[in-house]
Amino acid sequence: MGEKLFANPYTEFTAIRNVLFDRVMPALSSDAWKVLCVALRHTWGGDVESGRAIPVHITLAQFEEKTGIKESGLIGKALRECVDAGYLLLDQSGEPTTDFVLNHEVELKPLAPTEDKTEKIVPLRPDLESAFQALVGFSREMGATADLALVRRAVVDNGADAVADWIAVGRLMTHLEPPARFKTVLERLLQGVPPLPLSMLAPEELAEVENTAPVVKKEVRDLSASELWEAILDELRSKMRSSKFKFFESTVGVTLQNDVLTVEAPNERTREWLETGQLAETIVETAKSVTWPALTLKFIAKT
Repeated sequence: MGEKLFANPYTEFTAIRNVLFDRVMPALSSDAWKVLCVALRHTWGGDVESGRAIPVHITLAQFEEKTGIKESGLIGKALRECVDAGYLLLDQSGEPTTDFVLNHEVELKPLAPTEDKTEKIVPLRPDLESAFQALVGFSREMGATADLALVRRAVVDNGADAVADWIAVGRLMTHLEPPARFKTVLERLLQGVPPLPLSMLAPEELAEVENTAPVVKKEVRDLSASELWEAILDELRSKMRSSKFKFFESTVGVTLQNDVLTVEAPNERTREWLETGQLAETIVETAKSVTWPALTLKFIAKT
């Protein structure tokens, strides 16, 4: 005869609630978990009416056979653990009292209160505290609103020296509006970008940082096409790896007319990469942030 489609599933399967795996199993020793599994198998895995609590008596010999635990001391300890937890009951109906039944009346214990895992804010070291205040002060100087949590992270991740160097560089970003200077400095710190060493700055720029004779710089709209493209490249250099920036090395700004900056690439492949490659959007956005929102970039290949 073939297999009956609607045969009682309890004749072949042992139904176990997920909570037993999630809450009970982790709290029991491995031997006690084996003992409890035997009790569940005997109670719910036999030929029983679905959902009906039928007490099934399980002997010590059955526990030893099904669990594979042969040492009486170990099996006794595991049984005692299940009884103490309320999962098994010792049968009191006859002599000797060595049979056990699954306790159908045991209730799920409430979870213990979880610890407050709110992150504790550790006070900054004195040197970092001064760097924190300096960065906040720079934001006020630039007329920007600082997110103190981000400022703190930038200081902790980079250290006082890097923060001081970036603030010095930020004061030189005259091609950006003051609030954008602070935003750029904070972004670079959060990205872990090393600051440009002051030793690499031009002498007149270094003098400006040291509050000596300041140099009057050209306004962005007074720059030539080549100067304007170089300013954009300076900003792009800090946003990408050197392997990507090599595509810009042979490019040059050639004309600037009616808010259109034409940039010449050394070949067609580079022109196409600049215009449609994965960094095309970054190039356009950077150009607008360095110059003015209406600026449009046009790329041509060198003929």
